Amino acid sequence: MYQAPAYISDDWAGALSWHEVTGEHDLFGDGSVMFPTPGHTPGHQSVLVRLPGQAVILVGDAAYHPRKMAERRLPAYLWNPDAVIASWAELERRRDEHEAVFLFSHFPPAGQVMLAPQAWQPCLYPHPRFRWPACCRNFSSSHAT
Repeated sequence: MYQAPAYISDDWAGALSWHEVTGEHDLFGDGSVMFPTPGHTPGHQSVLVRLPGQAVILVGDAAYHPRKMAERRLPAYLWNPDAVIASWAELERRRDEHEAVFLFSHFPPAGQVMLAPQAWQPCLYPHPRFRWPACCRNFSSSHAT
């Protein structure tokens, strides 16, 4: 309701090719998968990306901040609070299973993390449930606050 003015129907008009996905979907045939993380919205998806030597989970809008997720502090805007909590548990399960790093859409602030693994910069957030990329682990432990 409050975000209705932000919806611009012309953005979705024209020659678009949509592929509706339900459940988990393999993106590249390498184990990189899109998987359901409802809560923020009913159809929200997060992505597990397999990179050489490192797995990354693109959290998207499933969680805005690692500390709030770890402490189970719900965001103000969501579709279903129970689904948010269940999605956080699924994200953590996959993180642990794949020894993955979380990449949050809204944290850290822009400019502190680059998508190229060799260029990742740490965000100085030493929460125990937040896993640093391998290239940053030494830096993060020496700069923990």
